[in-house]
Amino acid sequence: MILFISILFSQILIWTGLYGVFFRRDNLIITMISLEISLLGVALLFAVSAVILGDITGLVVFFLLLTLAGVESALGLALVISYYRLRTSIRWNNLAALRG
Repeated sequence: MILFISILFSQILIWTGLYGVFFRRDNLIITMISLEISLLGVALLFAVSAVILGDITGLVVFFLLLTLAGVESALGLALVISYYRLRTSIRWNNLAALRG
């Protein structure tokens, strides 16, 4: 029963993150947070599947995804802060000016 609840919770996290990425594109920070939520939902699904199957590979992928999420958020936040210092806005509409 607890494994079913964990799978359901990870699915809710994944779909909430995808909703934020595709439909709530007001702000770059909101999009990054939504991407992190979706990535953590996928990591939780790998961890739960590793427990269900009794395999260590899912836990290894879980820790790799957590590392990837940390690196992605740190680099993304650094880029957003430097862009905000240049343009004083982080709206998606203003990012079109970055195209070369």
